[in-house]
Amino acid sequence: MNIASLIVHLVSGVAGGIVGGSLVGSIKPEYNLGTLRNSIAGIVGGGLVGFVYNTMSKVSSAANGGGTDMFAILFGMIGGGMGGLVMSGLCGIVKSRLAKT
Repeated sequence: MNIASLIVHLVSGVAGGIVGGSLVGSIKPEYNLGTLRNSIAGIVGGGLVGFVYNTMSKVSSAANGGGTDMFAILFGMIGGGMGGLVMSGLCGIVKSRLAKT
């Protein structure tokens, strides 16, 4: 994993985490973690998706002759954002469920 793709995934994950936390928080306010915790959850989600994406893209890149194109960067941004969104939402739901017990 190169540093540029890692940064793309982490920044996209932060954005996705913040958006995911506010979306889930608009449905049920107790699911919102707050901006800082949503950002941290987004970093984790974006990093995990980025790791999986880069592992899979190395296999695909080797088959296609290598190189980086704009679609790979775009899919990296989308994947990181979606990973952050999902991780932030899941963390908010888990936090709310644990607070009830």
